[in-house]
Amino acid sequence: MESHTATFHRGFVPWQGLLFTASLLTFWSPPTTAQSASLVKPTIHASSTNLKEGDSVVLNCVSSESGVTTSWLFEGYSLKLTERMKLTVEGNSITIKPVKVEDSGHYQCEVSNGISSSRSETVRLKVTAKAETPEPAGSSLVTGMGMMILILTVVILISVVAYKMVHRKTGGEQPKVEAPAEIKPTEPTGPTEPPQPEQPPQPEQPPQPEQPPQPEQPPQPEQPPQPEQPPQPGNPPA
Repeated sequence: MESHTATFHRGFVPWQGLLFTASLLTFWSPPTTAQSASLVKPTIHASSTNLKEGDSVVLNCVSSESGVTTSWLFEGYSLKLTERMKLTVEGNSITIKPVKVEDSGHYQCEVSNGISSSRSETVRLKVTAKAETPEPAGSSLVTGMGMMILILTVVILISVVAYKMVHRKTGGEQPKVEAPAEIKPTEPTGPTEPPQPEQPPQPEQPPQPEQPPQPEQPPQPEQPPQPEQPPQPGNPPA
């Protein structure tokens, strides 16, 4: 009985090892050369690192790897392209024109084959502001005097044109200017009398009573006519 158990155990071990070996061969494969090898670090070149506003700069990313894509970084983050930046079709060269002060900083390029990637060293660009040209001393004074001379010239021209127009309308005659009327001084007047106080209003008279109508006088009787006097006899002739 004991011998049978030992014989069974010895026969079971080879089958277990074979199964384990087969599983390893099925699920494991040796790594390829592309997967195991890392990409070579690219290098970045700048046409100039000390710039002034208005200049242009070209950044090139050089890699010995083939079949890789190139991307650009600014201060460790993906570079946001602006209208002043032009990227080549391959993406391994970028031109900034014109540069501004905000373009100062650290730039990098990164190559990738979809499995691994590699970044270059940083290149620092320094962009200084364009110095303003100071105005020469006395330029403001000269400008002010020029403006005054120009204004005086315009005033004189307007006066001459106005004089000619008036002269043409009047036929060459000088306009007569009337002398101002003589103003006689007014004689001082005596002291004015103080105003008289207003008289109080008189009380209204009560209305008179109406007189009764007078009775009509009766008509007078007519006088009878007087008889005619007889003629007086004449004196006899002498």
